[in-house]
Amino acid sequence: MTTTSVDESISVTVSEPPDDAAGGVLPITLARLTGEFLDFVNKLADTDPSDVPAVAELEALLDGSVTAIQDKTVAIAAVIREFEARAEGAQTEAERIATHAQAARSRAVWLRGYLLKNLELLGVQRIETATTVVAIRRSPPSVQVLDEEQIPDAFKQVVTSVDKTLLKRALLDRQAIAGARLVHGRHLVIR
Repeated sequence: MTTTSVDESISVTVSEPPDDAAGGVLPITLARLTGEFLDFVNKLADTDPSDVPAVAELEALLDGSVTAIQDKTVAIAAVIREFEARAEGAQTEAERIATHAQAARSRAVWLRGYLLKNLELLGVQRIETATTVVAIRRSPPSVQVLDEEQIPDAFKQVVTSVDKTLLKRALLDRQAIAGARLVHGRHLVIR
C-alpha cells in the first residue's frame, strides 16, 4: 500500500501488486482515474513525444483542466506510475525475448558447426535438394592475433573515457577542474 498526501485534506492510498507479479499488472488502474484523465491517457499513449504540436495539445488539455490542482497532481502522478509500469513490463518482456533469441542463435551456431564437421569428415562438399542447398566454402580471411605485444602501435586503438564517479568526488571536495562542473538538476519524487 502506498499513501500519497498532497496536503492535509487529500490523501490517496494505492494498492500495489506484489514484487513477483507477472507483467501486465499495473500499480493503479486507469479505471480509477477521472474521465478527463482517461481521455488524456489515451491521447498521451497515441502521441509521439517528438510531435511538437501534439505535445502542445496535451499540455493545453492539462492546463485547461477544471480539476483542482491537488486532484490534477494526484491524477498525473497515477498516469506517470501507469507508464512507468508499462515501461518496466515491456523491458522485462524484451529481456525474456532476447534470452530466447540468444538461445536460438546458440543452437543454430552449434548445429552449423556440427554439420560442417560431419560433412568434412565424409568428404561431402555440396548437398542440393528441391528446397535446400548446403555447400562448404572457404571463408574470407580473418585476423588471428598471436601476441598483442608484438603488434606495432599503428594497428592499435587507445580508448580513453572520463571516470565521472572520480570526477564528481573531486568536484565535491571543492577541487577546481577545467572542463567540468557540478550541476544540480531537479527531479520529481512520487511516493
